[in-house]
Amino acid sequence: MSRTREIGIFGFTMDDDFQLGGRPRLPPDIEWPFDPETQKPFAFLFGLRGEVLALAANGLDIPPECELSVFASVGPDGFDHRLAVGDRNDGSLVPSVPSTVLLHRRTSDSRDLPADFSFPIRPARVGLGPEVEEEVLGTGELVRSASGMPKVGGVPSWLQDPVPVEDSVFILQLSSRIIEMLGPPQFSDVLGGGIGYLFLHRKPQLGRAGHFFVQFT
Repeated sequence: MSRTREIGIFGFTMDDDFQLGGRPRLPPDIEWPFDPETQKPFAFLFGLRGEVLALAANGLDIPPECELSVFASVGPDGFDHRLAVGDRNDGSLVPSVPSTVLLHRRTSDSRDLPADFSFPIRPARVGLGPEVEEEVLGTGELVRSASGMPKVGGVPSWLQDPVPVEDSVFILQLSSRIIEMLGPPQFSDVLGGGIGYLFLHRKPQLGRAGHFFVQFT
């Protein structure tokens, strides 16, 4: 068995320790992540801190004064296909997808969006549901689960073949419907109708500390 908690915007106890969209709580001495290929700023997707980060980290050694911020590229219609990691991938493509996972010191100040950034995701306070058990086969695959539900912990609900992410631990997954509620109407879904997966390094250090990528059917 593995344990997981569903992520939701409505119907759960809301927590400021899980921020989806809006302005990141990023210290002023840290450069806003940008896409090295297009030279455009990444979109801020979500941030974790405090008890939510401790729960999501699932025993990883993360100092309590730190928080996690996740950024990713967006395309002209929202989704950037370079974020997708598909079937039969050996994990080598994961580090090259246009996203950045930053572990940094906590700050109470929100960072202004870059002047040339045109894709703000409306902010939301995100809640976690009660802890539930998932039944897992010996192969590590789920026997039953709310397929594709946004969740913290447990086992990833892969939409294609499982993606091995070297020396990393699964933290959470976000579904398209969560982002669809928050994105500006002129864009489609930034996850391409798929699921976004967050993995952290087993020994996370300040700076780049993990991987965020997408699968879709």
